[in-house]
Amino acid sequence: DALAVFHDGMPFTMDNLERLCDIGYSDKPEDGQAIGKFGLGFKSVFGICKTVHLHSAPPTPSVRYPRLDIEIRGFTHAIRIKPLKVPAGYTTLFILPFAVGERFSSFNSLDELRRVLGEKLRGLKMESLLFMRHLKEISYQFGNAEPAGFTIQRTKDKKTGATRVTLHGLNNADRQDFLCFSSPCDEAPGRTLDLAFSLDAQDHVIRPKKTPPVFVYFPTGEDSHLNFIVQGPFRTSSDREKAYADDTLNKALANQLASLFYDSILALKAGGLLTVDLLASLPLRPDVAPESDIYQ
Repeated sequence: DALAVFHDGMPFTMDNLERLCDIGYSDKPEDGQAIGKFGLGFKSVFGICKTVHLHSAPPTPSVRYPRLDIEIRGFTHAIRIKPLKVPAGYTTLFILPFAVGERFSSFNSLDELRRVLGEKLRGLKMESLLFMRHLKEISYQFGNAEPAGFTIQRTKDKKTGATRVTLHGLNNADRQDFLCFSSPCDEAPGRTLDLAFSLDAQDHVIRPKKTPPVFVYFPTGEDSHLNFIVQGPFRTSSDREKAYADDTLNKALANQLASLFYDSILALKAGGLLTVDLLASLPLRPDVAPESDIYQ
């Protein structure tokens, strides 16, 4: 009858709570490109519940990280509630008690809500973790069913100098490997631009990744018309479906990605990976993408 979300990162501060309950006021960096800059993402949970329960506790007593047991109502109103133990190994627990048949909800039954949430979670791609610097695992569980999800490992590839990223399904059911090249972003200090080439771990060759979306940390709805993945702090539409081709910043980022691409090809050659499979991954067909495409 609820969605429970756990994490084992930093506990909440009172300042975090205030920003979470405000609108248009976020604690993300003020660079215009950070996910969650406007503090609206959290508000979307009120499409499935009337209230949110937040329980946050530091592993040891702390002044900076006080014990928080809060109920958030109507987007912005926070009141203290009875403490609830956060399971061992975690610092924070959100509980979203399901509400259906309400004016604010598009769900008329619990079964429908559970089905849609299940589809969303099962549809989450491994690559969603590819450019997350701090996340190491995402897992989910429905009732008493076996947990599902995936983990990420990063190592240095000595031959190319790139980062070798390995994504595993829980219990090693699935696996994807990438070689990732990064460079500091000139247009957004503290951010990076990234290229990820799909790597066949068994044969150690680059394989084409057929028309992946452009990433702005997470996948967007924009087709790059490339056979490898590009990531950067592109300006997007509010629903993150479109990265504007005529935007001055986005054009500058695409130009810098072209320089990173050039360097990565030389690194792959030095690492003995300049093969026919790699050539098949390169953007050799400009007729595929529209003339306005900034990734040409």
